[in-house]
This record gives sequence, C-alpha cells and structure tokens, in this order.
Amino acid sequence: MKPAAPSMSIISANLLLALGYMLMGLACSYTGMHEQIAPLWLPAGLALAALLRSGCKLLPGVALGSLSVNLAIPALQGPLAPHHVYAALVIASGAVVQGWMAMCLLQRLGADPLKPVRERWMTPFVLYSGVVVCLVNASLGTLAVTVFNQGGSTADMLENGVSWWLGDSFGVLLGTPLFLAIADAKRQRAQLNLAARLLGVLLAVVLVNQYYLLHLNGVLKQSFAQDTQLLDARIQAIIQQNLRDLSRIGQSLGKEPDVTAHVFREQVEPLMADNPALRAYSWDPLIQSHQRADFEAQTRQQLQWPEYQVYGESPTDRPTLIPVQFVEPLATNRAALGFNLYSMPDRRRWVELAQARGEAVATEVLYLTQAPDEPGLLVMQPVYRLVGNDLLNSRRELRGFVVGVFTVSRLLDAAQVSTDGRLIGLRVSEAGEEPFYDTWLVKGDNDRKGLRQAFSVQLAQQEWQIDARAGPDYLSTHPVSQAQYLQILLVGVSALGVLLILAMHHRERLLEARVRQQTEDLAWQALHDDLTRLQNRKGLKQRLE
Repeated sequence: MKPAAPSMSIISANLLLALGYMLMGLACSYTGMHEQIAPLWLPAGLALAALLRSGCKLLPGVALGSLSVNLAIPALQGPLAPHHVYAALVIASGAVVQGWMAMCLLQRLGADPLKPVRERWMTPFVLYSGVVVCLVNASLGTLAVTVFNQGGSTADMLENGVSWWLGDSFGVLLGTPLFLAIADAKRQRAQLNLAARLLGVLLAVVLVNQYYLLHLNGVLKQSFAQDTQLLDARIQAIIQQNLRDLSRIGQSLGKEPDVTAHVFREQVEPLMADNPALRAYSWDPLIQSHQRADFEAQTRQQLQWPEYQVYGESPTDRPTLIPVQFVEPLATNRAALGFNLYSMPDRRRWVELAQARGEAVATEVLYLTQAPDEPGLLVMQPVYRLVGNDLLNSRRELRGFVVGVFTVSRLLDAAQVSTDGRLIGLRVSEAGEEPFYDTWLVKGDNDRKGLRQAFSVQLAQQEWQIDARAGPDYLSTHPVSQAQYLQILLVGVSALGVLLILAMHHRERLLEARVRQQTEDLAWQALHDDLTRLQNRKGLKQRLE
C-alpha cells in the first residue's frame, strides 16, 4: 500500500495542474480577439513553473490541461466536431514539447528565474524560454487552428502565429516567476513581496489590454453595422439587376418570330459575362403533348445533339409541356436539357403563379437538376407575344418562360466581393424554415460583443431572413484594429518590468545574504581571538554560563 502513495500524489498533482491550466486558459481566452489565440496566455508560464519545480512527472498534467481548454473553448460555442479534437491534440502536443524544452534549457543554463545559478541568467531566460521555445507551440497551434478549425486563411497564419507567440512569451516571462514566487511564498516572506509586485504588473497589463479591447469593440460595432448595410445593399442590387435582365430577355424573345439556339445565345451571353451570381439561363417554351415528337426533332437539329429528349410527364389532365429547350452555358448545365417544368408539383405551382401574375416569380430554395447537391432557386419570367395586328383586338399569348438559374452560394458570394466573406458569416433561411445557407464557423463570442445583425431581403415574392455574424478573425484583421501592435508593446513593457522586478529582488536577496554573513562574522569575531582562532574570555564565559 505504501508504494501507491507517491503515485497517487503524482496523479493528484497532474490533475490539479490540468485543472488550473484549463481554468486559467478559459479566463485568458477573453483577453484577445480570437477564441483560441490569446495575447496574454498565462498557462504557458504555469506549465513551465510546475515543470521547473517538479520535473517531467507533471508533463501529463500540461498535456491534459491544454487538451481540456482547447476542447472547452469550441464546446462553449457549439457541439464538438472531430476537427476540434484533432486541433486540440496538436496544440496539446506543442504545449508539452514547449514546456519540456524550456525546462531543460533553463536547468542546463542555470537560468531558473527565482533560483539562478549563474550571474548572467536573464539573457538565457528571456531568449530561450520566452523567445525561441515559444515558437514551437505558436507554429503547431496556428497550423492546427488554421487547418482544422478554419480559424482564418493561409494568408493569416503569419499574423496569427505572431499573436500566439507573443501570448506564450508573455505567459512565460511574467507567469513563470509569478507562479514560482506564489509557490515559495509560504517558506520565504520575500517571495510574497515578489509575487505582489508581479501581480501588480499583470493587473496593469490586463487592464490596459481590456480597456483597449472595449474601446475597439465600440468602434467595430459601428464598422460591422456599416458592413452589413453594404452587404444588404449589394444583395438587393444583385437581385434587382437580375430581375431587370430577365425582363429584358423576356421582352426581346417575345418579339422574335422564332426562338432558336443562336437567337437565345445572343440574348443571354452579354448578360452572363459580368454576373457571377448566375449559374444559367434557360428557354422553356410552352408546347402541347401532341407536338412533342416534332419539337424533339427540331431541337436535336438545332443543338446538334441527337440524345435530346423531353423527360418528366405532365399530369394526365394537363396536356401541356414546358421543357428546357436551350440553356447557357451549355457545358455545365447539359443535364437540365429536356426537363419538363410541368412534371413536378413544386415547379408546376411556380409556373402557374408566374402565369397568373404576369411577372417574374422566384421559387423556394430547391435542389437543381444540374446541381443536385447544391441548394438553389429558379426565377421564372413569363414571355408573351402579341397576337393580332389590330391594337384594340390584340391579345397577349404565353409563349414560354425565361428561367434564371441561381445557386444560393453564388448569389451570396457575389454580394460579398467588396467585403471579406470569410470574416462575416451568414445564416440564411426562409420564414419559419431551417437555414439553407450557413457560413458561421462557430457560434462565437462576437455575439456578445454586438457584432451580429439580422436583416431581410426580397427576391421577387420570396423573403429571405439573413443573420450576419462577425467571424473569429473579424476583429483582428479589420483595418481599424491595431491590436497586434498593442500586444507587442504590452509584452515588451511587461518583460522589462518583470526583469526589473527580478533584478531588484535578486539584489535585495544578495544584500540580505551579505548583511546576514557580516552579522555572523562580527558575532564570531566578538567571541574568538583573531590570532589563534580560539574562543576568547567572553566566548569562554558565555560557554561556561
């Protein structure tokens, strides 16, 4: 039973370290503008302090603490996914390697910040533990967040890596001596004074950082509101432009005596050249069932495609067909050729609504024939021709439909060209329905910062509800944000403050040791003969007494 006691104490120490690491990490995650890249990462200092005092036996506690905090952060925003676990494992590995390397280097160089062996210990402590070694977890962690958690693009890896490195450097340079001083405070009163001074530096840095973030958040709220207004305006502009284009094509085709593939291509190609929101235009004429064979033969000849045929049957009580005769661009939308719009109840409902209203009608979000895995929609513009030469006796006759084919992602991505779509996530739904488009990476802390807005857009007779939210990198990469410069300044100032406090502490300790030695020497001289080194009369008297 006795041999089990040390192992239980080691297990308890590792669990306590892991708990402290996790709680401190969660607290530090609110000091930055990215959920997993904090500018003031004290757990790095806690890990190194524990390893310097207890050795490699606490490495499991470092790994467990890092793994826990990097799983807890995304878990607080939404359900965990496998990629969160992969990222957390990589970050935990980096934390272990970083702590072990820093411990070995400081012990080898005699640069323990509270128990230095060499006089010139500051340079190795700052250079190796605070600069060089912190590059390990900064590199691995940034790579993991970027690749697995989609925390920014590849172009942001350098900037995020620098922030991560500065955060770990701050944690090591300030946190390591702070936690060592707290651990030794019970045995040495001087360590308590040292801990109080270091806590003062930490409190000052945190207050400055949080004040700046509070000020920056107010500025970014206004900026985010402007960005979402711009996004709303661009979506509306794209929708209106496409409705006008469809109306123009419908009017032009209504005047043509015969709509051929060449005529249709001439009408739509100029409009498609500068319209990234559009997937395709199609011409869907109105024909009767008994005209089917002749229509198919004529279309095969025009398209030079012998496989063309109408597929999808209309209801038996409605002998009308509305097949896709021409589509542009043809190469990526050939699967839609011949599809009878009247064969499916939902398409048939929208066709009849467009005919009844005499204007463009948008369908609900559906899965397209030519892109079955991607949500999209159709905008149906009825095409009429005038029958009769007499103006008073002429009438409009439905000739068919020009259909604009849109995928949701293309339409919304086109609206985000002027902004960085990666920085603003969109969740789009129809009234009372589940979202059909969602680019929110996670449910983030930016909701509480007010960087979230909802608005609606009108697409013909359909209404979409759009919920815009700032992504995890919106604050850090926004033009008005200079947070990284402040972070560099804070780390630099805190490092200088820590080194100054440690230098004063060691100077005071050295002076105390010298005073103590001199006091002991004087006491000895008072009781001993300088020549013989034996006790004098006073010393003998004290001894006899």
